[in-house]
Amino acid sequence: MESLKIIEQLIDNIPEGSYQEKMKPIIRVPEGRYYTAVEGSRGEFGVFLESHGDKTPYRLHYRSTGLPLVAAIDTICRETKIADLIAIGGTLDYIVPDIDR
Repeated sequence: MESLKIIEQLIDNIPEGSYQEKMKPIIRVPEGRYYTAVEGSRGEFGVFLESHGDKTPYRLHYRSTGLPLVAAIDTICRETKIADLIAIGGTLDYIVPDIDR
């Protein structure tokens, strides 16, 4: 009940006017291709940006941190037992939706 009272007070104090303003683009990326990477908690996180000099980039791609782990699984799992796969997967600490995208 107290939360509802607080919400009602907030609704009563919303100022009049538009809630969204149109803004001009702040940053215009120069024409070219750019790639940068930083070290994340699970590996390298990269961003690739390609621009034709317009307001929005032509291409924007994120390199997930779990992708190199998928390539390493074949090497790591050679000559191991099936029971070891659970321990190997837990050690790599990969995130399936991150790899799947």
